[in-house]
Formats: sequence, structure tokens, C-alpha cells
Amino acid sequence: MDFYIQLVLYIVLDSFSNMIRYASIMALFLFIHKGDCNPLHSRNL
Repeated sequence: MDFYIQLVLYIVLDSFSNMIRYASIMALFLFIHKGDCNPLHSRNL
């Protein structure tokens, strides 16, 4: 039973770290593109 608990915890933590990694990449991507002179972005802000 402990093996299954460790397996579930490993899968949850692994997917959580992947989610944090993708979120940071998306945040960096949006931060870089917000600096561009895009009329659509300035109109939305």
C-alpha cells in the first residue's frame, strides 16, 4: 500500500513541477511580447 502512495505522490509532484515549468515559460513568453510595440496589446491595456 505504501508503494502506491509513493507512486501517486511522485506522479502528482512530477506533473506539478511540469505545470510550474510551463507556467513560467508562458509568463516569460507573455512578458517578452508585452514589450513589443503591438497596437493590439496597447489597445487591450
